[in-house]
Amino acid sequence: MTYRPLYLLCSLLLTAPLFSLAAADGAANTQALGADLSSATGLGYYRMPDIHQDTLVFTAEGDIWKQTLNQGAATRLTSQAALESHPHISPDGKLLAFVANYDGADEVYVMSINGGVPKRVTFEDHRVRLQGFTPSGDILYATDKTVGPSNRWLLKTVSPLSLITQDVPLVDAIEGDIASDGKRVFFVRFGLQASGDNAQVYRGGAKGEIWQYQLATDTEATRLLAEHQGSLRQPMLWQQQMYFISDESGLDNIWRLNLDDNQLTQITHYTDYPIRQANLKHGKLVWSRGADIEVLDIASASVTQPAISLQSDFSQKQPNRISDPLAYLSHVSFAANGRQAIVTARGKIAVVGEKGRRLVSVASPDNARMSQAIMSPDGQWIYAIGSQAGQQQLWQLAADGSQDATQLTEKGDTLRTALAVSPDGRYLLHDDYQGNIWLFSIKARTNQLILSGSEGLGPHPDLIWSPDSRFIAITQAKIGQQRPQILLYSLVDKRTEYLTSDKYESFSPRFSDDGKWLYFLSNREFSSSPTSPWGDRNMGPVFDRRSQIFALALTKEAQFPFAPVTELTPEPAKSTSDKTPSPLVSVDWEGLAQRLWQVPVASGNYQNLQPTDKGLYVLDSDNKPDSQPSLQFISFEAGKASATKVADNIAYFALSPDKKRLLLQQQLPKPSLVIVDASDKLPSSLTEATLSLSPWQLSLDPVSEWQQLFDDAHQMHQHQFYDPKMRGLDWQAVKQKYQPLLARVTDRYELNDLFEQMMAELNSLHSQVRGGDVSKQADLPKVASLGGQLKQTANGVVLASIYGHDAELPNAAPPLAKPGVNAKVGDMLVAINGQRVRSMADVSRLLSNQVAQPVLLTLSRADQTHQTLVTPISAEDDAKLRYQDWVVANRHSVSSSTTNKVGYLHLYAMGHNDINDFAREFYTNYDKQGLIIDVRRNRGGNIDSWIIEKLLRRAWAFWQPTQGTPYVNMQQTFRGHLVVLTDQLTYSDGETFAAGIKALGLAPLIGKQTAGAGVWLSGRNTLADNGMARVAEYPQYAMDGRWIVEGLGVSPDIEVENLPHESYKGEDAQLQAAMRYLNEKINAEPVPELKALPLPKGTKAQDIN
Repeated sequence: MTYRPLYLLCSLLLTAPLFSLAAADGAANTQALGADLSSATGLGYYRMPDIHQDTLVFTAEGDIWKQTLNQGAATRLTSQAALESHPHISPDGKLLAFVANYDGADEVYVMSINGGVPKRVTFEDHRVRLQGFTPSGDILYATDKTVGPSNRWLLKTVSPLSLITQDVPLVDAIEGDIASDGKRVFFVRFGLQASGDNAQVYRGGAKGEIWQYQLATDTEATRLLAEHQGSLRQPMLWQQQMYFISDESGLDNIWRLNLDDNQLTQITHYTDYPIRQANLKHGKLVWSRGADIEVLDIASASVTQPAISLQSDFSQKQPNRISDPLAYLSHVSFAANGRQAIVTARGKIAVVGEKGRRLVSVASPDNARMSQAIMSPDGQWIYAIGSQAGQQQLWQLAADGSQDATQLTEKGDTLRTALAVSPDGRYLLHDDYQGNIWLFSIKARTNQLILSGSEGLGPHPDLIWSPDSRFIAITQAKIGQQRPQILLYSLVDKRTEYLTSDKYESFSPRFSDDGKWLYFLSNREFSSSPTSPWGDRNMGPVFDRRSQIFALALTKEAQFPFAPVTELTPEPAKSTSDKTPSPLVSVDWEGLAQRLWQVPVASGNYQNLQPTDKGLYVLDSDNKPDSQPSLQFISFEAGKASATKVADNIAYFALSPDKKRLLLQQQLPKPSLVIVDASDKLPSSLTEATLSLSPWQLSLDPVSEWQQLFDDAHQMHQHQFYDPKMRGLDWQAVKQKYQPLLARVTDRYELNDLFEQMMAELNSLHSQVRGGDVSKQADLPKVASLGGQLKQTANGVVLASIYGHDAELPNAAPPLAKPGVNAKVGDMLVAINGQRVRSMADVSRLLSNQVAQPVLLTLSRADQTHQTLVTPISAEDDAKLRYQDWVVANRHSVSSSTTNKVGYLHLYAMGHNDINDFAREFYTNYDKQGLIIDVRRNRGGNIDSWIIEKLLRRAWAFWQPTQGTPYVNMQQTFRGHLVVLTDQLTYSDGETFAAGIKALGLAPLIGKQTAGAGVWLSGRNTLADNGMARVAEYPQYAMDGRWIVEGLGVSPDIEVENLPHESYKGEDAQLQAAMRYLNEKINAEPVPELKALPLPKGTKAQDIN
C-alpha cells in the first residue's frame, strides 16, 4: 500500500537525533525510499479525457488535470471536494468546461484552461451531460430537465457569456456533436447510459442509435447505421468522417463512418478492456481504457499511451477517520452482562457500554469486513462473519480490543448470513446462502451440517438457542413449502421436528425463561377491510394486523401463564433459593405440536417476540410505508392479557440473558442506542441511558478498504448472480484481470468505475453501480424551484411555462399556479425578495435553500410590475410536476380526440405510489369504451400482478335497479378495449407487466421493444460503505420454461417510432396510433350496453346458460 513507506520515512526523520546511522546506509535508504515513493505515487486512474493539439485534460482523484503530451507531470486545475468530471476544451484552446456539483446539483462550469475561478453556465438544477463546445464557442450539453416522462433527454446550447440557452429541437438526444459548419448535429438516442446499466454487449430495445439532423430546419432527423448490430454512442466528427463507439465486435471499440460514401470501418480491435469515454479534436482522438488514456493520431493511424504523472499527496488514499460510524450501521447485538452493546458499522466492530465504561474498538484484520458481530457469554470474545480476500469465514476477536484475532473456519466458498452463540459458549450456529444451517464447535474447531433444504438466498429469520444450549428453534422456509415453519432441533438426540405446518406463516420462536414453553408468532388472524366488494375504488380485501402470539408446551405438565385460575389450577412451586438456576429444557416429543395455546391478546403486525419471567416483549407496527415499530409489553396475567406501549420508534430491541435489561435501537431522527431496565415503561429521560459512540472514530485505510470492497462486490456476484455458471465466464479470472487496475484507484469514484467495468463482463441489466463514501462538497445548499420553466433572454429572465396539473387537486399545483399566486406565462421576473434579477445565476443564488420558505416575487407584465408570494419546492418535487404536466396533457389529448370514449393512465413506475395512482386513474376510466395504459419509461418495481389481476376481471352479469344506472356484478370492472404503450426505456417490472399483457392476450402492445431488464433483484448486496454494485438475481421464465425478457426486451405487436424532431414539436405518434387502434376497435366491436330485457311473466327466471 503506497502510504506505508511515507510513514516509515517520517519515522526515520523524527528519530534520527536519537541514534546514529552509517552515512552510506542512510543515503542508500533515503534513495531507495525516494525511488519507491516516486514509483508508487505518480500513477493514477485516468478518466474522461479531452485533447486540444498537445494539451490533454482528464479527471483523476475527482479533479481536473492538464498535461502537455509526454512533457512532465500533470497540473491539477481544480481542487474542490466535489467531483469535477467530463472536461472539454474549447475550439480555440482557451477555455475548459466541466461538470461539478458545487450548488446542490450537477451543472456545467467554465474556467480558463490555465486555471481560475469556475463560472457556472447552466441552471438546470437537474442532471446534465456535457458534450463539449460548438464550433461557434457555445457549450453543448444534454439534460433531462424536460416536461415529460423520466429519462427524456434534450440537447441544449448555452453561451458562456450571456447564459442564453437554445434547445436543439430533438427528443431523446442524450449525446451529440455538431459539425464544423454548424449546420448538422449527430446525436445518440437511448443506450445504456440512459439506464446506468453496465454490459459489454447489449441488444435490447434501448440499444444506442445514431441519428443526423439538419439544424435550423423543420425536417425530421434520419437514423444512420440502422443495420449495424452494435449499440452505438459518442459520435465524433472530423473531415466528413464520423467516429463513434460500438459494441458490435463484442467490446466497445472505435468505428468510423465515411459520410460521403457510407463506408464503415472498425478502427480499434481491443478484446481486453473496452473504450470508455472518447473525444476528438483536430485529428486526434483520445479515449480512456482500463485505467489509462490512449491517443490516436488519425493522420498516421498510430496509437500512443501518454506518459502521465500526478504530483499529488493523494489525500483520498491517506488514512482517515469516520466520525459518525452509525451512518454505516449494519448490526447491533446485546452483551450477556446487559451493560454493553456490540455495534457493527462500516465492517468494523465496537463494544460500547453504559456511562463509565470505555468504548472498545475491536481489533480485526484491516482488509476484512466484519458482520453479524456477537459477544461470547463470558464477555471475552467477539464472534463475527468476516469477509476477506473473497472468502467468508467465522472469526474470533478479543473483546477487550487487544490484537488477538483467530480465523475459526476454513471453507469460505459461500456467503454466510446469520450467527448465534450458544448460552454455554460452546457452539456457534450459522447459516449460508444455500439454505444450510451449520453447528460449529468452538473448542473442537469442527463444523457440522445440521439442516439443509431451506429456500436460502438470505438468512434464516430465527436461529434461537434454548437456555441450556441443548435445543435450537428455527424459522425455516423449506423448499417446496408454501410458508415458513417453526422447527425444533435437539443437539442431544439429533432430532428435528416441525412444530407448525405451512398453512400459516410462523416465525420468531423463543424459549421461556423456565424452559417449559416455546412462544412464537404466526399470521393466523384474517379480518378484512373493507368487509364487502361495494364502495368506490374497492381494490379488494386487505388483511392487516394478522400476527398472533402462540405458545407450545414443551412438557405435558407445563402450566400456561395466561390460563384462567380454576379450582384445579395447582399452586405455583415455591423457590427455596434466591438464585434461579439455569433451567434444563426437557421436551415431551409425543403430541408436542398439539399442545398449542394462544396468548389472549389482540392481533397486530408483530415481530421479534421476547419472553421474560414477567411477560412478553414484542414489536408492533402500522402497515404503512416508512412507519417505525413500537415496543409493547404483555404481562403474565391469569385469564387475560393486554399490551402496554413501552416506546415508539424502535427499530430493534434485545433482552439480556437474565431478562433484566433492555437494549433499544431508535432509528429516527438518527440512529441511537439505549440500555434501560426491563420494564413496561421507559424512564422520563433517556439522556443517561443513551450510549455514547462519539469516542468511536473509525480509523480507515482507504486502500485496504477499497480492496475489501472489491473482493466483496466480486464475491456477492459470484454467489448471488442468477446464473451459477456466470454466463460462461471464469469469474476468478475476471477478478484477476481487474485486480491490477485497483492499484491505480485514487478515489471512491474511480472504484465505482472499476466496478462498472468488471460487472459489465456479465452482460446483465440491473447492473448499476451506486453510491459509496464518495467525496462531496460540504454544506451543499438545497435547490429550489418555482414550478415552471424559466428562460434567460437578452432582457432578463422570463416565465416560459407553468407546469400543468390536475385542476381538481389544488394542493398538487405547482407553486406558480397555487391559489392566490398572481403569475402568468410571459411575465418577466424582476426581483426575488427585493433583490434584482438579471440572469439565471441571480435566480439560482436567490432561491438557494428556500424550499418551503415563502419568497416575494416581483413580476413585470405589460409594462406593469406587481408582487406575489410563492413557496418554492425541491428539485425532486419539480421533476414530479414536469412529469404530471405531460400526463395531464396526454389525458386531455386522448379525451378530446376520442370524444371522451377512451381513457388514459400512465404508470411512472411499479411501486406503492404507483398503485395509488392506478387506483385514482383506472377507476375513473373503467366505464370507458377504451383505455390506454402507458408504461413508456416505466422505471420498474413489483406491482405488475396487482394491476394485471384487475385487468383480468370479467363481468358475467349485471344489476338493473328500477331507478338509476345499471352496474355489473364484478364491481367497477373495465369492459372496454385495452391498449398498452411501451418504448425503449420501459424497464424491469414495467416490462414484466408488458410481457404479462402480451402472454395473457389482454391487449396489443404499441410502441417499441422494451429495454430487457428481465432478471429481478433483492438489493441486499450493500457494501460496507453503503455503496452498491447491483446483482441481477431472479430470472423470469415463460410457463413453458423458456427464459424471457433479459437482454432482449418485449417486442410490440404494433411497432411505432416516436421520431425525435416531431416529438419535440409535441407530436406523439405512439399515442396517436393507440387512439386510432381503439377508435377502429370501438367502431367495429362496440362495448355492449347494459340493458335488461323485459321481465317475463311468471316466477321463474332463466338459467345462466
